[in-house]
Amino acid sequence: MNKSQTFAMIRIENLTKYYKIGKESFLGIGDLNLNVEKGEIFGLLGTNGAGKTTTIKMLSTLLYPSSGTAYISGYDIRRDDKEIRKIIGVIFSDQMIYRQLTGRANLEFYGDLYNVPNLDKRISELASFFDLEAWMNIRVETYSKGMKLMLALMRGMIHNPSILFMDEPTLGLDPNKTLRMREKIIELKKSGMTIILTTHEMATAEVLCDRIAILDKGKLVAIDTPRNLRRKIPGKNILEIEFEKENDIKKLSDDFIVSQDHKTALIPIANSDQLNKKLKGIIDMNLSIKSINISEPSLEKVFNYFTEQSYFTKR
Repeated sequence: MNKSQTFAMIRIENLTKYYKIGKESFLGIGDLNLNVEKGEIFGLLGTNGAGKTTTIKMLSTLLYPSSGTAYISGYDIRRDDKEIRKIIGVIFSDQMIYRQLTGRANLEFYGDLYNVPNLDKRISELASFFDLEAWMNIRVETYSKGMKLMLALMRGMIHNPSILFMDEPTLGLDPNKTLRMREKIIELKKSGMTIILTTHEMATAEVLCDRIAILDKGKLVAIDTPRNLRRKIPGKNILEIEFEKENDIKKLSDDFIVSQDHKTALIPIANSDQLNKKLKGIIDMNLSIKSINISEPSLEKVFNYFTEQSYFTKR
């Protein structure tokens, strides 16, 4: 154990992973550097292939890095994998539960692997926490999607880990079950657990995460609190002007961002004087304006601003 690394629950130093397919090498994640503090919910956002799952697999010792390293509660992922696995829980959706077994049998199996003391008591505690007491002796194949994800969480927590890795914890859930899952994750944070999660759902990231790292094409492109990330888009608000004709948007003289359909201009606005000036100038041009809207930068727009994907691209 490297005592000098214990000030952060997770410390990542130049973590890099290349995948080799035939004679070609492809970057999974490159030169990643960041810290995760104790008791923090830390989110990893990125498009498909950005490096989120690769990062979690390396941090949880399921994948060996090409270079660089990370320290989990002071333990080096390259040398101390056995010690790390004692203090972490990993949930990759509901893939690691056995549907032909009961919920209790699943937890007993994993509890035995970890030599959990007083296992029956621990199972009862988790079943009560996740409101699944009535389902413990029923086969998992009869569970709903949300119940399977709750059981997967219970499996990952059976040995009472101090760090929990979650890959898309609300994927495929309906709105009510998504809300319930978020509530459970917040309760885990209140208990002092450190949580690292990936998600494509901006609302989930907004509600849960203390800080967010945005990954794009294997690189870290932004990291901060959701509030501070929104502030990094130029201007306090976004003026959205949708045009009837695609050609009209090309007549604007100011710097702006173009939506994917090439008919909406997104213009950062710093204050009301600037807003009035820009609106008057555009209206005086007699363009085919379809709609005008003013909004704060959403986390979705922040994400797309940094990754230059789908919602808009820089002009």
